[in-house]
Amino acid sequence: MNLPLNSDVMFNIRKTLRPIWNIFALLGIAATFVSIYTWYEFNDLSLYGDEKEEFRLTSPNSVYDAVVTIMEAGGFGSSQVQLYIVPAKTEFSENIKFFKHPAFRSHAIRTNEILWKDDATLILIRGSKDQIYEFSPTIYDKRDIDNTELSNEEWRYVSLIIKTKGY
Repeated sequence: MNLPLNSDVMFNIRKTLRPIWNIFALLGIAATFVSIYTWYEFNDLSLYGDEKEEFRLTSPNSVYDAVVTIMEAGGFGSSQVQLYIVPAKTEFSENIKFFKHPAFRSHAIRTNEILWKDDATLILIRGSKDQIYEFSPTIYDKRDIDNTELSNEEWRYVSLIIKTKGY
């Protein structure tokens, strides 16, 4: 026996299936974003070129180096300049853990205005109109963080102080 599908029955089926339909729609959108992100990460389609070391300044006690790197913009836009504080004489490579998180990131760093105040304090002088994209005032020595025998109080660190000039 065939029952005719009238409009009330069809409305109830649609009403029942609507939440399932919405769940599949959200899953499809999430899958699209994950696919785009994965494709972007694995195809290295960043807006910037390769990161290159531009300047290095060793601390007075020769324990740390302040390393400035630059990533030129692709077709247009502003370069990204980053400052890392790393153990002295550590060669620059994007694959080394010391160069994973910059202490300072901007579109400009004046290398002639970076100076060590003492063995564990670096001063960076910048212009008043310079943009700051990222800033970490305390940079812990990653060698101590990886050492499970040391407590947090025993970790060595470098302080980064930013001063602003009116140019």
